[in-house]
Amino acid sequence: MKAKGFGGASDCEPALAKPRAAAWLHPLLATMLIQTILALLNRAIPTLAPVLLPPAGLPSSAVGYFDAANTAAAMAFLVGGHPLIRRVGPIRTLQLGMLLGSLGVLLLALPLWQALVGASLLMGLAYGPSSPAGSDILLRHAPARHRTLIFSIKQAAVPLGGIFAGLLLPFLVGQAGWPATVVCLFVATVACALAVEPVRDTVDVERDPSQSLHPYAFLSPRTLLRPLRILWHAPLLPQHTLASACFACAQGALFAFYVTFLVVADGYGLAEAGLLFAIFQAGGIIGRVLLGWLTDRLGSGLPILRMTGFASAATLSALALSTPDWSFSAHAGLAAIAGVAVASWNGVNLAEVARAAPGGQVSETTAGVAFVNYIGFIIGPVAFAALLHQGAGYRLGFFAAASIAALGSLILLTPARRR
Repeated sequence: MKAKGFGGASDCEPALAKPRAAAWLHPLLATMLIQTILALLNRAIPTLAPVLLPPAGLPSSAVGYFDAANTAAAMAFLVGGHPLIRRVGPIRTLQLGMLLGSLGVLLLALPLWQALVGASLLMGLAYGPSSPAGSDILLRHAPARHRTLIFSIKQAAVPLGGIFAGLLLPFLVGQAGWPATVVCLFVATVACALAVEPVRDTVDVERDPSQSLHPYAFLSPRTLLRPLRILWHAPLLPQHTLASACFACAQGALFAFYVTFLVVADGYGLAEAGLLFAIFQAGGIIGRVLLGWLTDRLGSGLPILRMTGFASAATLSALALSTPDWSFSAHAGLAAIAGVAVASWNGVNLAEVARAAPGGQVSETTAGVAFVNYIGFIIGPVAFAALLHQGAGYRLGFFAAASIAALGSLILLTPARRR
């Protein structure tokens, strides 16, 4: 079954066009709850880096390497985890990921760099299923005319988790100490995994009990290459994927270093920097919903993605030009703008990918795009950390991230060759 390019509906959409509200609302709420907690876990180390890394004998600038390890673990699931989704269903896969994340939280209690690496890897594996499993759930249940908006609402859970990280984690550490904070994170993660169990029988109806879970099923060359092979042969997707990887590179750098930059370069305390990070994430929530709504009105996400790339470049450049003399309100305004400009393209991106995916291969196609995007999420923080190690400074790092975001928009402006 062939799929149309971005902005068009696939041949299989008429059968999916008119689900009842209850049929898509409960799956949406379940995926949003899971994505919120997973995002909270993934922001724990970057948000608390100034107080979490020094006891482990590391400088706070090393946070980029932990962010990269987290992303690499998520990529490992993207290329090899599809047999699990097919066998147990997307909801059960997400629940299993949450349990891995809870184990990673427990490792955070140990003031050792090895424990921090283990925590980053486990929480990355936990996050891995969120894109393919969540996209598979929503494409089957969301009404076609509002699909991009619903995808964007689901993706708004990512900055929502970031808000909780920016506001709650510094508060809990300051008021109750790090051990109590770890306990709270662990309980929240396990409770979330249990809370979505009621929707499992409804959502996971297409699971395949005959799918093998032998290690070779996960590690065979066919399984590992399938998402990228589908991606390469789908119309217009290679160019789109390269551009979104550029956006991911810029976003990853800002996510990993924003709090540390505010503390080290602009002289803010951890609580104030956490509040600005929360404002940044709140802007991301508004931006994702707004861009999703605009995309459904326009009928295509390409104009939105082109615009956000250039807006991201401008915002990162402004952050690079900030100084300790800036007022808190000036930083807050820029943080809100950055949430919309730098961190709001993800839902539009996933909806466009799902729409263009060959019939019956949404999770694999989404995983292929997410895999390449995650390469950007790795390159951004690692390159930023390398610049700091060479003495280049935070401001040059943000200028470099701005140029990569602009490159992404330029790629989308280049006429695409249909495959």
